[in-house]
Amino acid sequence: FLQALRRRMTKAAAVYSMDPDIDTCTGLPSRAMAERAMAEPFPPEDSAGVPFAAQSGMQRYAAIFVVERVQLVKMRFGGDVGDELLLTFAQQLAQGLTNVDRCYRWTGPALVAILERSHSLSVVRSEIGRMLPTKLEKTFRVGSRSVLIPISCNWTVAPLQGRQLPETLLKLDSFVTEHAPEAVSA
Repeated sequence: FLQALRRRMTKAAAVYSMDPDIDTCTGLPSRAMAERAMAEPFPPEDSAGVPFAAQSGMQRYAAIFVVERVQLVKMRFGGDVGDELLLTFAQQLAQGLTNVDRCYRWTGPALVAILERSHSLSVVRSEIGRMLPTKLEKTFRVGSRSVLIPISCNWTVAPLQGRQLPETLLKLDSFVTEHAPEAVSA
């Protein structure tokens, strides 16, 4: 009960303050902030002009997660239950990320995490696959009954490279459209 109350108070505060950089459903930074973060250069260069990230072999990736059945749950049990489904997944995702990774609300039922790794794309994909829970479900109170809803997602990882950022954003949006067509109108 207290968690639900806190979430509603957070939502109300976000709506009242009209902070466009915070998603009112999850409390995560918004898509606009994600796009700004994706466009940010790596930390400053050394005296030779070589970025510190390049010296260490660091690369930046965007992992997008499209939570399944959110729209269906919203239609069947109400918007609050759908929002809570997305919030539950976001909390689970945050537990698996490192302290350098950043998670954002993308659009509709999608979240995006910006990852900095010194690994190849295939290794990062394997890491994400191991990080996600094999079974995630939550019991929601709907009126006087309890409903157990499984939570799953479709996901992919794409490298973030400065000049190719517009193409990467299009790929992320296409992935969301493919796996959650209702997100296009959300």
